[in-house]
Amino acid sequence: MRILHTSDWHIGKRLMGRERLDEQSAALDEIVGICEREEVELVLVAGDIFDTYLPSAEAEDLFFSKIKAMAGEDRAVLLISGNHDDGVRLSAAILDSVPAAVALAVVWLVLLLIAAVIQRRETRYRNG
Repeated sequence: MRILHTSDWHIGKRLMGRERLDEQSAALDEIVGICEREEVELVLVAGDIFDTYLPSAEAEDLFFSKIKAMAGEDRAVLLISGNHDDGVRLSAAILDSVPAAVALAVVWLVLLLIAAVIQRRETRYRNG
């Protein structure tokens, strides 16, 4: 399975009062291109998707459009909210914006993590 891990997008961040949504859009387009070119099956976005807990409408629109492009027809996308993000906002966006593969990715990843924890504990138990 091909997994792409990314984080800290900080969509909506301004630098010295300068709007950066165009730059952020171009960076996210590059990630979409990598997903397509490398035939990524799961995109894991680990935190700080937005730069603020209450992003602007423009920042949210950018997020919605890019996450939908990232998911494509059958790519799973898993978002983990960071300290700058509202987890409920991210969940609502995902349920409204992308295919069911996103929800399935959450279940798949949780099961994978549980299996890894169990395996690690068994190894520790056997090795003393």
